[in-house]
Amino acid sequence: MTNNNSNGGIGYGNNNFNGGFGYGYPIDGGYNNSGGGGQNSLQVNVQKLDGSNYAEWSQTVRLILDGKGKLGFLTGDVPVPATTHPNYRFWKSENSSIISWLINTMEVGMRKTYMYLPTAKDVWDAVKLSYFDIKSFSQIYDLKSKLWNLKQNDRDGTTYYNELMAL
Repeated sequence: MTNNNSNGGIGYGNNNFNGGFGYGYPIDGGYNNSGGGGQNSLQVNVQKLDGSNYAEWSQTVRLILDGKGKLGFLTGDVPVPATTHPNYRFWKSENSSIISWLINTMEVGMRKTYMYLPTAKDVWDAVKLSYFDIKSFSQIYDLKSKLWNLKQNDRDGTTYYNELMAL
């Protein structure tokens, strides 16, 4: 859902992700097609992580951060610079913003477990370790494989339909 608002940032549900959260560009890319002088921002509702919805939550987070050029903070592709490096303060600010946003997309009772981890990647990896359910993903793969291989062949429509519904 797109929502024009005057803060020039990007909001996720009730969690505002505002400001110049980028490599020298505003988070909304600086596009202004609202015609009213305010910047166009994107309003995205992220269902809060509650422990049972990790797959959906993690995919949404990945898509949002990838769309903003920030996915490398979760994957480790954006390395932690030395504290003496000129870009360290910038990296630290970006990293803190991402951690804050991640924490705020979790149910309140879950936050304390992750809020003291030093990097967004550490938070991401710890959440994944806690909630990733390999069984669910293997079941999804198995189901997709069965659907891909299922053909009607010479069966009547009712038999074929019932086989599909049994999956």
